[in-house]
Amino acid sequence: MEPEESAEPEERALFEAARAIRGYLPELVPDRAAEIDAGLGAALALGPAEAAPRLAELLGSEVELLDWTAELIADPELRPPDVARSVKAYQSLPGAQSPVAAERYVCPAGTDRVWYRRSAGQPVPRCSVHGVELVAERLRPAAGAS
Repeated sequence: MEPEESAEPEERALFEAARAIRGYLPELVPDRAAEIDAGLGAALALGPAEAAPRLAELLGSEVELLDWTAELIADPELRPPDVARSVKAYQSLPGAQSPVAAERYVCPAGTDRVWYRRSAGQPVPRCSVHGVELVAERLRPAAGAS
């Protein structure tokens, strides 16, 4: 469930961190990835008031998760640390060019999963919860649309 638009920025950042970190769990905490992923999925399905403390508990349960989350929250655009670093490290040729941002993908069947495509050759994964291919955020159908 998405926090209300009127929610504090810290709460919105916490929800974004919980959605974004799910694809990184096997790298960050291989022995607990499935357990943490299940907990995050269950918490994200709750209402914002109930979810926030549970998300904070899960994201703070391992130092690797806490460090990753802190880096995401420190980024003004709330991008995963590797995505934010790749954009910062980009240096274009002289001229009026700018870096190409990593494209954000979401599950079209829910709001509990996000993924960033860091290169054009990177295949778009399927949502491990709903079994559908993730879609570029700008292409996500509006709620209630068929």
